Amino acid sequence: WVSTGISKGGQTTIYYRFFYPEDVDVSVPYVAPLTQHFEDGRIYEFLDTIGTKECRDAILDIQKRVLQNREAAIDKMKWYSKGAKLTFTYHSLEEAFEFAVLEYPFSFWQWGTKCEDIPSSDVSFDSLLTHFIGTSGVDFFSDRDVKAYASHYYQAASQMGYYGYETEELEGLIKALPMKPHPHAAFTPNKMKVKFDNSVPLATAKWLKEKGDRFLYIYGAADTWTANAVRPTKGVDAEWFFMVGKDHGAARIKNMTPKEQSRFIGSLEKWLEVKIENPFKLEK
Repeated sequence: WVSTGISKGGQTTIYYRFFYPEDVDVSVPYVAPLTQHFEDGRIYEFLDTIGTKECRDAILDIQKRVLQNREAAIDKMKWYSKGAKLTFTYHSLEEAFEFAVLEYPFSFWQWGTKCEDIPSSDVSFDSLLTHFIGTSGVDFFSDRDVKAYASHYYQAASQMGYYGYETEELEGLIKALPMKPHPHAAFTPNKMKVKFDNSVPLATAKWLKEKGDRFLYIYGAADTWTANAVRPTKGVDAEWFFMVGKDHGAARIKNMTPKEQSRFIGSLEKWLEVKIENPFKLEK
């Protein structure tokens, strides 16, 4: 038996094996972060080092340009929200707008936006906003999406941990959200206060280092969530695939190199004791 899942499902794959270690023969979590703290700072380190400095500077410039034109941006987003039938009561539209600005670097790398697609300084503001909304939509912070992810946010805030947003480089431009502590991305139902207990993630991380055999971890090296990946450990019989240039949606077996596919299938054959034909039939 093989257990698998993607993203949050990949986390479930890991935790399922922790709680029921003998239930399956192999676990294959895709793009699954093992977040360990309420505000896991490894995300910040990733965003401060991924790509080139020129690309990171261009990302920050987009954030500043949108915030410096906040009135025009929010006015246009009002009409965008009407067309998209979005409402904003959990967050005000101004708060949602600022969250979207702070989310921009995270989403940029998570979903594989290319540095060459960042608008230059001479494009129209409408073109800039089109790029911004397409990369980091305000939709994610609307009532609709906050409600849709409510149970996930509750679990993130109470047990699994999540991420926050650095604001230091945008000082003076953030007005609706607090600068300190960092704004946090786990929006609990009705903004309820919950006690955070990360004992299970910490215990799981320890177990994986000592007994996490027969795991096939698949990550995109360019995916923001890989900041919180389960890292390779000597002494356990597991395999890691950090796929170069792949994001949260592209880190899949079909997109592996022939060498990676061969290693993946070889590990399955060893652990399952069956012969597996490569369904992708790529030339080696």
